[in-house]
Amino acid sequence: MQQITNITPGAHHPNSASSVRQPAPPVGSHARRPYPLVMSDRLPKLLKLLALDDRDTFVLYGIAQEHAKLDDHTKAIEFYDRTLAVDPAYCYAYYHKARSQLAAGNLAEARQTVQSGIAAAHRAGDHKALGELSTLQTELAEAR
Repeated sequence: MQQITNITPGAHHPNSASSVRQPAPPVGSHARRPYPLVMSDRLPKLLKLLALDDRDTFVLYGIAQEHAKLDDHTKAIEFYDRTLAVDPAYCYAYYHKARSQLAAGNLAEARQTVQSGIAAAHRAGDHKALGELSTLQTELAEAR
């Protein structure tokens, strides 16, 4: 699996000479992003869509992702939970919920979420999600 990297803001294209790649912080790291967070216009738009259908898993998951990008992991977890309440087979919600739990300092909860996600991926036959959740499970087993 390829290491996840962050591209610094202002980079025009990931392969351009002006982009600077930084390695993602290791699992268990509580390091902050090296740049200030700015809310995109996506969150207000997603919230408007949610008002039309509060059970739309795509919108719920998108809102969770936006909160995670803003380092508001409590809100992100809330929306990952809402996504999973509507669709327990939404496997990537488990993965990203665990990442948010880890970022919030809840290693034990993250491990439990990964276990639940692995079970859901088995039931759904989602081999890609199963592989990614299994990799995260191994990383979390090594984290302290």
